[in-house]
Formats: sequence, C-alpha cells, structure tokens
Amino acid sequence: MTIDSKVKRSQSMWMLDRQKTWFATSSATSSPLQSRASSVIDISNASYRESPKSIIRRFRKRDRKDRKVTSWSSRFTCTPCLCGDVDAVDDKGRSLLFYAARYGQEDTARQLVEAGCGVNQADNMGNTPLHEAVDKGQLEIVEMFLRDGKADVNVTGCNGETPLMLAVTQGQTDAVKLLHKYGADINMRDMTGSSPIYRALQRGWEEIADFLLDNKCDVNTTTANGMTCFFAAAHSNKINVDHFTKRLIKTDYDFKQDSEWLETEGCPITIKDPKLHRKVLVRAGQDGSRKRHSFLSSGKRKIMKTLRSISTS
Repeated sequence: MTIDSKVKRSQSMWMLDRQKTWFATSSATSSPLQSRASSVIDISNASYRESPKSIIRRFRKRDRKDRKVTSWSSRFTCTPCLCGDVDAVDDKGRSLLFYAARYGQEDTARQLVEAGCGVNQADNMGNTPLHEAVDKGQLEIVEMFLRDGKADVNVTGCNGETPLMLAVTQGQTDAVKLLHKYGADINMRDMTGSSPIYRALQRGWEEIADFLLDNKCDVNTTTANGMTCFFAAAHSNKINVDHFTKRLIKTDYDFKQDSEWLETEGCPITIKDPKLHRKVLVRAGQDGSRKRHSFLSSGKRKIMKTLRSISTS
C-alpha cells in the first residue's frame, strides 16, 4: 500500500481495528485532537516516504503496553473514532451504540452517549440499545443507560417486548431487579398479551416469579388466547406448583377464570396436596369434595367407550 502524495489532510486519518484492517474516516481534522479515540493514528505530519508498515509498527510499539485483551469481546472490537455521525446505522438499522452494548464496551458506550448518540434509537426490528444490553447480560451498560434517565426503561421493541420482559424470558434475575429499580412496569404486556409474571411462571423461573409477586404484580392478566397465570404455573414442569398455587390463593387471584379448563382436566396432577386440590376447585366455583379425574383419564374412558360401542355393533 502506498500513500498518494495528493491525499488531502482531511482524509489523512486512519483507524486500525483488531483485525489489522485500515478504514478511512471523513472530516477527521475538523474534530479536535482530544476527541479522537486512542486507536486513531495521525499521519498528517508523517513523511510520505515512510511506509504504512512502519507507521503501524510505531503505533503498535507505542500502544503495546495499553492494549491488553481483558475480555472475549475486546478481541473483536475497537474503540471507534467519534469524528463522523454518531447516529449512523448499518443495514440492520443499528448504530455504534448497539455494538458497544452487545460487546460490553462501557467506555465506548459512555463516549457515544455523551456525544449525542440516541439511546432510544431503534433498529429495523424495533429494538433499542437497552434491549441489546439486556439481551447480552451487560448490566453495567444497562445501568449506565438508565442512570441519567435518557433511556426509556419501558420502551417496547419487537412484538411489543420491553427490556423487563426480555430479562424475564431469559431468566436474568439481576437484570429484572435492576430494571424494576429504575421504574420498569411489571404489568406491561406484549402483543400476545403475555405479562412478565406469566412468562416467569410459564418458563419456570421461580426466583423471578417470587420477586414479581412480592412487588404486587397483577396476577389476573390473561394472554390473548385466554391463558392465565395459574394455567402457566400448573402446566410448568420446572417449578413448585404447590408453592405458587398457595401464593396465588393469598393474593386476589380469581380462580373462576380457570373454571373451564379445570372442569375439563379435573385439577392439575402437578398439585400434590389433596387439600390444595379441593381449595382450588372450590375457589373456581366447583365442588371440591368430588373426586376429579385428569384429562388423560377422561380421554382414556372416552376411547374405551368408543371401542366397546364399535365391538358391540
């Protein structure tokens, strides 16, 4: 590679990433020197006879003590040069702040926010850098976004999903607590009608479900197809169903909204306590003293009845 002697000084800023690839940056000299990133080499005063390899060698020798790989992500990222449009996006609609949030580059993310990069700028899917930070478990960046109040903690992304819903789905207890600390709404629902407590019970995240119940979440919300919190708990094989059934009984949960499927299934076989069986059925408006059969048993009886009718005909 040779440097053209006709190159303009405004184009004489180059950035070297971790993969040793050169990128030209525009309007470099229009920005003050102190605003440039440490990974930018100023070759405006360099001799044109000096080869690019020697420039790289000087840079690497100067920077060898400072460039230590401390995390997996730092091997693939490099502090950007904040000389251009900080809100510029790629073909996916993602700005530099998205990638800083993804790879845990807290210092870079802070510089971008201070430079005016939009914290609530959504990508093509509707997700924001806050969604990205929660999705990748970068809690330091999540707190940095929320601390100054610039990020909307209840911003909705793909399918109406908030950062809290995303954290609940992935079972990130610390992220759920952090988002709640900064005012996340624990009763918001996505486009399917699923609330955070429904997601927690459905996926079997006991600690998150207990946290949401402790903070007085709405337990009577239903999904778009009528699924309830008790239905999610009763059909989950990852949680202690008796424990959460007792917790729902202590709240203002309306078991009558479960009467239809309880009538069909009798009562969930996952509830092991017979007294709890009866209490649930009574609260659902049914006779808890009668012995109920599971859906499997009733289905087996129907099959046997059909077989007998066929054999006698």
